[in-house]
Amino acid sequence: MRDETPAFASRAQTNVRLYAELAAAGYSEQALATVAVAYDAAMALFSSRFRGDGRPFIAHLVGTAAILARLHAPIEVVVAGLLHSAYEHGDFGDGTSGIDAARSERLEAIVGRDAERLIAAYAAFPWNERSIVELAGRADSLAEQERRLALIRLANIVDECVDGGVLYCDKAAYLVALLDRTKPHLERLAIGIGQPSLAAATAELHAQLRSTSVAPALRRPRDDSFVLAPASYRERGGVRLRRLLRRLYGKVA
Repeated sequence: MRDETPAFASRAQTNVRLYAELAAAGYSEQALATVAVAYDAAMALFSSRFRGDGRPFIAHLVGTAAILARLHAPIEVVVAGLLHSAYEHGDFGDGTSGIDAARSERLEAIVGRDAERLIAAYAAFPWNERSIVELAGRADSLAEQERRLALIRLANIVDECVDGGVLYCDKAAYLVALLDRTKPHLERLAIGIGQPSLAAATAELHAQLRSTSVAPALRRPRDDSFVLAPASYRERGGVRLRRLLRRLYGKVA
């Protein structure tokens, strides 16, 4: 990394390291308490989930929050970063995903209204080549909510890529190609929301990924996150039925 770029490679991957980084960055004791409660929620929602490269999902969530903290983001943004995938990948106990009133109320009671709204908006925020180009094109005039969501998305990308993790999953070639096509737009977006260090990190990560090779034996046959439950785990009958119906017929209420 360049001297002016925060050392994202050393960002926290555990809760205790995150708390230490938050304290060192000047966040209040109340803010740390809010993050601790959010981490407890993350433990419950992501207890058996792993990234496609094999990394515990909660480590990615902590890493994203740590990057946001290093950028001195407001505490509700840090908390949203810590739980950004709650509605997409979190296990609320009923075998389904997505946003509904009960989940929203449950999460809002834990992290507060502002953070929950960001988490819900993140789940609905389009993020693909087309949307990245569109956002970058108006980066200087984004509404505050869009700026915050773009910041979380960029922090998410940096945490995914800074250790070369994307190279260890089956979708590596696709993800690197997507970064090839969107790199200048991601940089423009980062600069537009006032985060030049993220723009620099994106450029450096792109070069790093393009120049790094991974032995095929280390690449996992996974494109996305997955659940690996303890051997003694037994899924409830109702949850198992919902999963089966969803596989057969799509979304099930």
